[in-house]
Parts: sequence; C-alpha cells; structure tokens
Amino acid sequence: MKKLLLLFVIVLLTACSEPEENQSVAQMLPSKEKEPLPTYHSQVSIYTTNGATTGFVIAEDDRTKWILTNARDVSYHPNVLIHDELMLIGEVQGIDVQHNLAIIRMRNSHDFNVMKLVNTPIVGGVNTATNEMQYFITVSADGKSNNISKEIIETLLKQTIAEPLKWQERFEKNTQLQAEKLESPENSITKFYEKNIFTYNPDQLKNYAMTFIAQLNTSVEAQNFTNLKSFVASDDVLENLEYLKKPIEKYEIKESKKEGVYYFVNGIDEEKKEVRLTIIKQQDQFQVIGTNLIEESKIEDEKTPLITLNQEGIEKQKTVLQLFLRNHLTAIKLKSPVDQTIFYLKHQDKQISVKMEGTEKTFDCNELVVNEAQLKVQLVGCSGGEQESYTWKYE
Repeated sequence: MKKLLLLFVIVLLTACSEPEENQSVAQMLPSKEKEPLPTYHSQVSIYTTNGATTGFVIAEDDRTKWILTNARDVSYHPNVLIHDELMLIGEVQGIDVQHNLAIIRMRNSHDFNVMKLVNTPIVGGVNTATNEMQYFITVSADGKSNNISKEIIETLLKQTIAEPLKWQERFEKNTQLQAEKLESPENSITKFYEKNIFTYNPDQLKNYAMTFIAQLNTSVEAQNFTNLKSFVASDDVLENLEYLKKPIEKYEIKESKKEGVYYFVNGIDEEKKEVRLTIIKQQDQFQVIGTNLIEESKIEDEKTPLITLNQEGIEKQKTVLQLFLRNHLTAIKLKSPVDQTIFYLKHQDKQISVKMEGTEKTFDCNELVVNEAQLKVQLVGCSGGEQESYTWKYE
C-alpha cells in the first residue's frame, strides 16, 4: 500500500511539472530589473564650427528642449552639436543681438535637468547644484561682461517657442554678431561629424541664392546682364540667362543641400513653378553653374533667327537665309508680312519640318526656294499641312 501511494505521488508531480524544452526564455532566465535611464545635467557642452562653448537647458516640453547660450559663440552656423556623450543636433532658433543671447532647440528622448529661472540672489548668477539661474553672463565683442536678467531671458524664450526664427532673420542677426571673423579651429569636432551638415552653412547658401535671384531680376528688367558675371561661373549659363524675358516673382526657397562638391537650392516662384539652382563654391564665393530657369527648347527658339519676308528683311538677313539653304544652319523663322504669321523651319530627315506659330501641329516640305529674280520665297512639296506650297512675294 505504501509503495502504491509513493508511485501515485511521483506520477502526479511528473504530470504537473513542465518540460524544460517547453519553457519560455523569460521563465528559464532569472529576472533582472532594467536600470533607469540617466538624467543629464542642465549645463551642456556645445560644439560649433568655430570651437566649443557651454549652455543651459532652460525649458522642455516632452521631447523638445531649449538651451540658452552666448549668441556670438554659435553665430557661424545654424546647427550645433550638444553634449559630449550624446552628440545631439541642435538648431539656433532664437537670437537677441543686443544682449548676445541665443536659444537652441534640441529634440530627443533623453532626460535633462532643467535650469529654473529665479529671483533669488545667486553669486555668479547660476547655481548648478540646485539648477537655478538668477541671471546669465554674456561677453560683448569688446570683451565686456554683462549680466542678463531673468526677465530678458524669459522674453526671448517665449518668442522663440512661439515663433522660431526664419532662416533670413537668423542670417541677418548672425551677420550682425560676427563683428570679427573667427578662424575655424582645425580640431573642431564638427569637422569629424559623420553627416555633412557642417560642411556648409545652409543660411549662407540660401542668402546667396536670394541675392542672385534679386540681381537676375534687375538684369532682366534692364536687359543688361553684365552685373551677373560675378555670380555665374560659366559663360554658357550667363549667355542662356540673357534670354529670360520676365523677372522671377515671389521667389521662395524650399530646400538647400550639398552633394559632393555641388550645392543645390530648390524653390518656387509665384506661379508655383520650380526654380532650381546648381552652385559650386570657389574659395569663399558661391557661383551658379546651372539652372532650369531657361528650358533648352526655349533657348533654341530664342536663338533661331527671324526673317521678315519683305525686301528690307530679306536684304538684312540674306546671309542667314543662305546658311539655312546650304544646311549650315539648323533652323530659321519666317514671318509673313501680310498676316504676321511666323513659320518655324527646321532641317529634319532630309526634309524641312514646318510649324506655324500658335499651333502644335507640324508638316513637312521638300524644299525652301528663294527666287531673287522674281522676288519671292517658296516652300514647295509640302504634305500634312493645309497647302502643297507656300509663296511669299517681297517686292
């Protein structure tokens, strides 16, 4: 009986136990509590294209933090790198030129202590142990220290959060702050950053593009393009731009980027048409090397000689007409003196392709004949058009 009872207990225990191969990883491994993520200090290191400085996290909203620093220290590029361990990207979005203050916006999931702005007297203005700030010390261009009050800091912070600086405003303010040009140190950490965002200043590039468009508009209106020579690297591009007939109205930049040695600025005009600029940098100067402002078809059309089919027009353009007849010129335009219709003629597949202005349809003719004795010009052997031949007398 005892043996039977013992056997029953063993069977029961075996049935209740779960084979090891059926256990989950979580059941087999000992449980371990996750270590809490660190909360980083309110004072942070800031790396710029011109060296390093420090700043203080003075506000946060979920993933977004705002950092206070000296404006002059971060005036040479809109982006900065923040914190030694993390290397987070920040963007300058608020600037007070008068008080040499800048607010950097940083967005990430890391926790930081936030410096509280207080009225309590603090020696030096900042207590990093309690994360309190009564005032912030900035240094002017002449080396003079200034204690910037809590109220001025709060005003700039509110403005920045409510309406971050547009790139044009930031460029203008940074230009004011750069009283003296600083040489970029060879060991600036931004030079070794894996992304190329520090290899050029996007605000500077955009400003160049806007300046170029403004100068181009002035040249178009005056039909004098000599002032564009310092902006354009290629004579061919300059020559093509001379065929622009109207200014680029309400130009707005949508994107600027760098790929290899080339820079690209993409924008739109008031008609929402795309305006692309391809730019290179020679020494410290940007120059345009390509643009879609003039389509190749429009350039070709503009460059095609126009001959008015009257005696004066024929005499004036006789050489051009002869070049076309001998196939040394690809295309010409003939203007009827009667109804002012323009015929576009182009050598194509041993025939002459003809298109009348205002229509998309083309037709072919075998030959263009100039009869000086009879003072007439003819298109003969035409097919696909309204007539088999077209004749213009120019007496």
